[in-house]
Amino acid sequence: MSVVSNKPSINANAVPAMLRHFDQWVCWKYVQDHGGGRQRKVPVNPKSRRFASVKDRSTWTGIDNAILTYFQHLDELDGIGFVFTVDDPFIGIDLDDCRNPTTGDLSFTAYEILERIPTYTEVSPSGTGLKAIATIDSVVPSRRRSDPEIEIYSSGRFFTITTLTINGNLRIRDATDAIADILSLYFDDPGDLDNSIPLPAAPSCASDQAVLQKAMAARNGDKFRELWGGSSRGFNSNQSQADLSLCRLLAFWCGPCVDQIDRLFRSSGLFRSKWDERHFSSGATYGTETIQRAIVAQGTAFYRWQRLLNHDPKNE
Repeated sequence: MSVVSNKPSINANAVPAMLRHFDQWVCWKYVQDHGGGRQRKVPVNPKSRRFASVKDRSTWTGIDNAILTYFQHLDELDGIGFVFTVDDPFIGIDLDDCRNPTTGDLSFTAYEILERIPTYTEVSPSGTGLKAIATIDSVVPSRRRSDPEIEIYSSGRFFTITTLTINGNLRIRDATDAIADILSLYFDDPGDLDNSIPLPAAPSCASDQAVLQKAMAARNGDKFRELWGGSSRGFNSNQSQADLSLCRLLAFWCGPCVDQIDRLFRSSGLFRSKWDERHFSSGATYGTETIQRAIVAQGTAFYRWQRLLNHDPKNE
């Protein structure tokens, strides 16, 4: 395989069909760190050509617009990228310094991971790394290690997309079982969990009954009732995505109260034995990680029960 340019010639036909369906595309460019440090890749809004945010959907677009903007502004942009969110089924595996850009030879770690997950994989803009995209039927928090350099994440990040595929494989495959093996092999230290966003902890101001009443009476109450009843139809029967969606709704009404979210979820129709299974090298259960991901995804978007209580005539 030839040396890769920092200005990839994007081949729209080499983008997996699954990714094309999501309007989660940005452009990107290199930006010099303050003090003359290394260059960083930063996302750019294809519509305005200003900086984009992985937390703001209004700064993303469809793939066709992203590609068009990139080619129209090659003088200021360096490529296109895909944003991972909690609402899509994708997981990204980023392998740095694992490829000889001249010969195309891969490191043992890269071979081992690609052998376990034969999914869509492409060469990074530098030519020295690989990026693989797969789907997963479970919740996996961001992981990072430096030796070998591996990052795994499924939300709050973006992948540069070069369309320089390995062996022409355009199929995105499920990695649910394989990811568990990779985490065991390379991330057996709980310290590898990316806790850059701390999990808030606070008691709820409302009873379980009050939370359920509010959630079912809300504008999206139909969605809540369907999930509460155990249906995952709105997620193509993807149980894990339904679990996360219900936890996000509960997190909004409960606030960052892990115990209350857990207690209520166990009373829902979605609860199953998998909730208490330990899926992570840190010893955390599937349920714990799902709740953590839901709370972090909410940011500061929680219902203000205290404001309601302060205006309750009973308190006057």
